[in-house]
Amino acid sequence: MARDTRAPHEILEHIIEARVALTSVLYGLSEERLTDTSAFGTWSCKEIMGHLGRWEEVCYQVIQDHLKGIEPTENYNEEFLAFNDRWEPELRTLPLSVVVTLFETAHYRLFGLLNRLQPEQWDIFVRGWTQVCTYGHFEEHTHEIQTWRKSLG
Repeated sequence: MARDTRAPHEILEHIIEARVALTSVLYGLSEERLTDTSAFGTWSCKEIMGHLGRWEEVCYQVIQDHLKGIEPTENYNEEFLAFNDRWEPELRTLPLSVVVTLFETAHYRLFGLLNRLQPEQWDIFVRGWTQVCTYGHFEEHTHEIQTWRKSLG
């Protein structure tokens, strides 16, 4: 992952663009398509939305703690797959409406925090977490969903 040295407003614009691209490929889908577990191995679009929301919740808390001088208590960087596996069963059982709420509220909460940061607070830690949990993550899953949608015909 290349270090993002852009100005904070450019990063925020990138987050908006990547999020619009993501929601554009999701929100045209029926509830049946959103919950189709054959879409991505065993994951559906609903699980991807929950997964993204969960990581944005984590990012929000980690950045909040970082700004207060508190180190993460979990090793999210090296164990992210284990967290995905741990969260998947819960996300699978949640109703679509609850997942959509998680997906939307976690994003707007994190974006609000990032938007309020002063330029000097955008250190390498904040930039790294922002890239991994927002625009980089959105672009990864947008591409997967676009590919899947094309395969539907």
